[in-house]
Amino acid sequence: MKVLDCESFHTTLLSLESITHVKQESILSFLNNFDMDDFYYRNPLYGSGDELLLLKFKNEFDPVTSYDQSNWFHLTRLYKNDDFKDGILPLVDVVEDKWDKLYSLISDKVSTEEWTDFRKNMEIGALGPHSSLYKFRMSGTDFKGPYAISIKETAFVSDQIRNHDYLAVPEIIKDICFCFEQTFGYDLFKEYTKNSEPCIVKFKAEYSHPNLIGKVLFYLYQRVHEKELNSNCKSNYNANGNKIPPEDILKVEYLNMGTIIDGSAV
Repeated sequence: MKVLDCESFHTTLLSLESITHVKQESILSFLNNFDMDDFYYRNPLYGSGDELLLLKFKNEFDPVTSYDQSNWFHLTRLYKNDDFKDGILPLVDVVEDKWDKLYSLISDKVSTEEWTDFRKNMEIGALGPHSSLYKFRMSGTDFKGPYAISIKETAFVSDQIRNHDYLAVPEIIKDICFCFEQTFGYDLFKEYTKNSEPCIVKFKAEYSHPNLIGKVLFYLYQRVHEKELNSNCKSNYNANGNKIPPEDILKVEYLNMGTIIDGSAV
């Protein structure tokens, strides 16, 4: 089985060799010898770097670009160590728990009635832009995830790749905390951060797309040339409201605590 696994530079290179039938040494030589800066100096209007590298790679090697499985990395932040024995759930199935956990952090600051009224106003978009965003995210399947990224390293450079920093705070939590502070004058986000841990859940999916090979090549190119990662490395997965089943989870990693739960234990 051919698997695209971008957990590290090494696994990325190894899986690319397995998929394309191009030796690692040849891949590295190709990346080292191509001068992307010079190419764009001569062709300033050309498309994205990942598309360019994929085209050049195909012309150079005539590689296989189909594969059987991709490994993905779901980024989140949780209140306690969860082994995801029920899988990775879409937003619609976890939003109630998120509201309950947030209220547990400030139950001594606002009454149950105040919290209920606050939630109602959030859900109808009556508390400003972040409230409207909350309503928008909850209104359609496209925004219910679960989401994931293909290249693990991009999880730690969200600004560089122009992605939301899910390890710092899920978007839905950010919306609630922002509106809560505006309404009650209390920093709920600070309490949330203090009581939660960033977590990366690695899972597998039957997914094969040649364009993802271009993203991977660009990631390797940037690392080989000691350059910053950027949006050309960005590759997102959206389960469109479907659960990631527990049997597809390979590893659960809590970053602050250094806790790793192997997928065989899920």
